Amino acid sequence: DATSVQMLQQLATDREAAIAREALLRLREIDLKLSLPAAISAIASLDAGLRQVGVEILVASGDIDAIQHLGPMLDDRNPGVRQYVAAHLVAFANQPDLRASVIDQVMKSLAGNGWRGVEQAALIVGTLDHKPAAARLLVSLDNPRPEASVASAWALRKLKIESTFPELLWRATRMH
Repeated sequence: DATSVQMLQQLATDREAAIAREALLRLREIDLKLSLPAAISAIASLDAGLRQVGVEILVASGDIDAIQHLGPMLDDRNPGVRQYVAAHLVAFANQPDLRASVIDQVMKSLAGNGWRGVEQAALIVGTLDHKPAAARLLVSLDNPRPEASVASAWALRKLKIESTFPELLWRATRMH
């Protein structure tokens, strides 16, 4: 009933992550739309389990608004969360009406300061064969974190853009 739903919505934003998680899961079972506002709050939680439930709900909603909230999660501290988000963004990009929104979010992460987001974004642009990302990938090769720089190199290899070859050859020669 309405009173129970209202109580669950309050509990879904509880300070205690275990309580919030269970309330959020129950709201999702009742009606996905009822869980969306709390899911947006959940992705800011310190608790990885609660963030995971939040991103699962956003993925299930599968719209442009959800993609805008999922984009920053590419830089999540938890590898499971960020890899889950990345995999679903790739799937969303295969839908013509969502591709532009996905590319926008991925490019923001690729240009960001978080190495985790750069890593995931590089893997996504390589998978999606998004050639306009090449210039930013070249910059990301200098990322001090090997996870980000190696992912950027992999993406450049997948993109196979001839104009990047001289820069890549120069870097390889310098390394060797």
